[in-house]
Amino acid sequence: MAAARAKAVQRSLQVIKMLAETTGSTGKQLRREVAEIVFTVSNIRAVLRHAPAAHVGLRRLGAEVLTRLAMDADARERIGGTGGVVALLLDMFLRPGGGSSDEDADAARVEAGEALAMLALESPRNCERILRGGGGSSSLATTSTTTTTTTVDSLVDALGDAAIGVEAGRILTNLCAYTGGSSEWFPQLRRATRGAATVLRDVAATVNESKPLEVSLGLAAQLVRLMGPHELAHHLVSAGVTEADLVSRLVSVLATYACPSIKAPRIRRFTVELVVALLRTPPARERWLIAEAMAAAGMGAELRRVAETTSELECFHVFSGSAGVSRHAVGLAALVDTALELMGTTVAGADRAPRVSVTTTDKCACV
Repeated sequence: MAAARAKAVQRSLQVIKMLAETTGSTGKQLRREVAEIVFTVSNIRAVLRHAPAAHVGLRRLGAEVLTRLAMDADARERIGGTGGVVALLLDMFLRPGGGSSDEDADAARVEAGEALAMLALESPRNCERILRGGGGSSSLATTSTTTTTTTVDSLVDALGDAAIGVEAGRILTNLCAYTGGSSEWFPQLRRATRGAATVLRDVAATVNESKPLEVSLGLAAQLVRLMGPHELAHHLVSAGVTEADLVSRLVSVLATYACPSIKAPRIRRFTVELVVALLRTPPARERWLIAEAMAAAGMGAELRRVAETTSELECFHVFSGSAGVSRHAVGLAALVDTALELMGTTVAGADRAPRVSVTTTDKCACV
């Protein structure tokens, strides 16, 4: 690519990015109009596909533009439905190197991950496209990103990558949350639980910064939902974390974030979602032990404090400036009510359950 042409492409992408970053209702309208231009997404696809390694910055800019355009739900579907875009972003995200420096390459990978996470947000079709490795072929795509199973496995492996671990967590969280109820995808999504020990360990770590912790909490909540009987206990052992440690950490997070956080606006929501998931995990005995630990650690009081301090800040997935763009389907207050109800029901149910003792005649009797 000639230097003059590369410069022209760079300036064009910068202009589109500037328009797509506009905040408020004006930005919403601009993003919609830019995405509706029939050449926009296909030309960005050409940049992702053909920009040489020496111009990795162009690919990064292209991914940034897609991320910002995808804040609009209609544009999200339009981008995902443009052949090869998802596959190119996956390849860009999962393939290390490919830039003039490691720093440039990692920055491009991060932006590709942000774009994929945004495309998967509340979009079952885009989730399926990602699970299929983009649903098409790409001259850049490798075999590691062309099948459902290996795409999920690659994302799980990427959780341990310091450069892109947070973005991999976001993508997996959205895939688990928004793929839909089709049994076709459940076995593939279940493979994401391979990373549960890593995620639970990250949740329990007390030195986590707010943003990585927010992502770990969100992914942990989704992974616990996918677990079968006794699977949670197995992953906790692998992580070197006890139920009491995990519960104590969740109580600590809610106490630390007694008010909504601008830096991590979803951290309390994800914590409550994880509480709900833990209180629904099979079998009943594990639920009871967790509920007892929560009651002893003061989870009820922290949950009630959350209910009293909820804010509009916690009602949206993403923001355009100070304006929320995509509202959560379930409010945080409703999640808190569910968590408190599950805690009370589980503990009360255990108290009412008959205790079994063995008599000298080896017969079971209820006492």
